[in-house]
Amino acid sequence: MLEAGVSDHRLLRWTCHLERPPPVYHTSTYRPWRRVNADEFKAALRESALSVDSATDADQAGDDDIYVDVLADQYSSVTVITSIADRLAPLKRVTCRRRASDPWFDECRVARKKCRWFERRSTRSSAYMEQWRSELRCYRRFTRRKRAQF
Repeated sequence: MLEAGVSDHRLLRWTCHLERPPPVYHTSTYRPWRRVNADEFKAALRESALSVDSATDADQAGDDDIYVDVLADQYSSVTVITSIADRLAPLKRVTCRRRASDPWFDECRVARKKCRWFERRSTRSSAYMEQWRSELRCYRRFTRRKRAQF
């Protein structure tokens, strides 16, 4: 039978002050243009002040410069188009938490960008689809290799 004697093993203790950096948030605004019905947008433009014929005012004055000035004022005024956009596609606000990138991923961004480019075009033809698949395989191999090296 073994005798329980004095052991040379001791409990190791230490303190370490590690703090995570505070999260970084990014807020952006956008308009959901894809949800806008094109016919509804055209109808709103036709009914707006941009489509009102100001030629009668210029003809009464008998001056072409006035007509040009009136048209320029109408088209340089963004309030009409902005009001239509606010009605059909109101501004949306999105807040996203930014995550710090991995240090090994810097070189992978270019490969990912190229892969996404082919992905967007893959719906157009089967040739792009094949290129996208090939690029995706290369991208995945590259990121696995970079992660393993890190």
